[in-house]
Amino acid sequence: PPYVRMIAITVKDQYEGRVWNVCRGIREEAEALGIRDTAGPPAPAVDVVAGEHIAQFWIKLPRNRQLAATKKALYDRVEQIDRDFKGHASIVIDVDPS
Repeated sequence: PPYVRMIAITVKDQYEGRVWNVCRGIREEAEALGIRDTAGPPAPAVDVVAGEHIAQFWIKLPRNRQLAATKKALYDRVEQIDRDFKGHASIVIDVDPS
C-alpha cells in the first residue's frame, strides 16, 4: 500500500505571471500548514496549451491521523487563493492521480 498520499495541483491561466504567482501562493500556504514535501512546479516541456500557460506541482502527505484535516485545510487555503485571484486562474486539485 502507498505510504503517502499524492496531490497534483495544476494551475492554468492566460497570463504566465499569474500562473507562477498562484503556484507560489499555494506553496507558501502548504508550507504554513507544515507540508514540506513538495515537488515543482517545474517549467513544463509544453507550457502553453490552447492559449493558457500551465504549471503543475506535487504535494506528498503522510498517511497519518491528521491526513483528513490537513487535506481540508489545504483545500480551504487553495479556495481562498482562487478567490484572491478572482477566479481568473484555473486550479485543479487531483488527489492520488493515476
